Amino acid sequence: MLNSTSPQSVWRRYLNSLRSGWVSLRGRRSRHIRRGVRRSGFEATEALEHRVMLAGAIGEVTSFTKISDTAGGFTATLDDEDRFGESIADIEDLDGDGIRDIAVGTRLDDDGGSNRGATYVLLLNANGTVKSQKKISDTQGGFTATLDNSDFFGNALTSLGDLDGDGITDLAIGANGDDDGGGAYSDHGAVYVLFLNADGTVKSHQKISDTQGGFTATLGSGNRFGCSLTNLGDLDGDGIVDLAVGAFGDSDGASSAGAVYVLFLNSDGTVKSHQKISATSGGFTATLDPVDLFGYSLSSMGDLDGDGNADLAVGTGGDDDGGTQRGAAYLLFLDSDGTVKSHQKISDTEGNLQAHWKMETSLDARYQILVIWTATALLTWLSEHKRMTMAEEIVGRSTHFF
Repeated sequence: MLNSTSPQSVWRRYLNSLRSGWVSLRGRRSRHIRRGVRRSGFEATEALEHRVMLAGAIGEVTSFTKISDTAGGFTATLDDEDRFGESIADIEDLDGDGIRDIAVGTRLDDDGGSNRGATYVLLLNANGTVKSQKKISDTQGGFTATLDNSDFFGNALTSLGDLDGDGITDLAIGANGDDDGGGAYSDHGAVYVLFLNADGTVKSHQKISDTQGGFTATLGSGNRFGCSLTNLGDLDGDGIVDLAVGAFGDSDGASSAGAVYVLFLNSDGTVKSHQKISATSGGFTATLDPVDLFGYSLSSMGDLDGDGNADLAVGTGGDDDGGTQRGAAYLLFLDSDGTVKSHQKISDTEGNLQAHWKMETSLDARYQILVIWTATALLTWLSEHKRMTMAEEIVGRSTHFF
């Protein structure tokens, strides 16, 4: 029998607190019911809860489904080095069957030319296998844009919710090798906003780049705009979701120090305005060094500090705190105009990372790592779907463990 202070007991109490939080919130879901015959999506939340509870009881995965060229009901044919799965986004219940669906990036797909990239929309069964799929590429899926070699379309993905109000989830896709505004292989980068049909094909699209989509910033060679994406929710309060876009090769302050753009969107996918966050812009007071690659990865954190604005986690894969390219993450507390109110760095030497992570051998450390990773994953999943109140409850319930 486990004692009350064992890591397993702590883990179970933590998961039970999550269950209690979700139970108390079930009544609040009624105001979020989708139009038409679609279900609210809470069944998926309950399924996630049950899976976490089962896994947490013994600290391991209870079941899984692999989707690949040979498994999971996926009938497309992948080629060598397609890199299927390098990016993934939850796109809610696209086809209205009550089961959540996903988009999967394949940035080195060769439809139409070398490494132009592609994205698969996978309509799922409840057991995680693929019921059907649609490929979106230079030659398929109703996508009418022209991709060039090494555009890497699909290198990053994020759901935009129902941006155009037709009742169907829409999708932002990075193409960080795009050359708009520069010469061949200049890698300025781009983002495509895809307005989807319920079967996963593309109804229409809007490109955002150095020369298109109302984006007035000036990108440079190797900026890789679109290397990462995350839905920030409605940051400026105009009723339309906004988008954060990484550009890890930006050289504000130092070569390839990196940058993030906050894009305030119109419902047609064009950019109403933007705010750049870098070593020299956006109220960000941290010092970035050459090849820090700030913006390499992004995740919305919901309203972490309770000020009513979404906050943002930014990966900085080349940071050298404590040693060469050990990496770091910055938590950015945002104002509604996209500027940075304050920040917290988490690295080998800052942000109390050692206290929670550098205990490689102890059993207690392994369970604490499981708790942290589970809480982070759940927060990201919830905030992507605008369940800010639920995310705040989980944060409040989890902090007393550390």
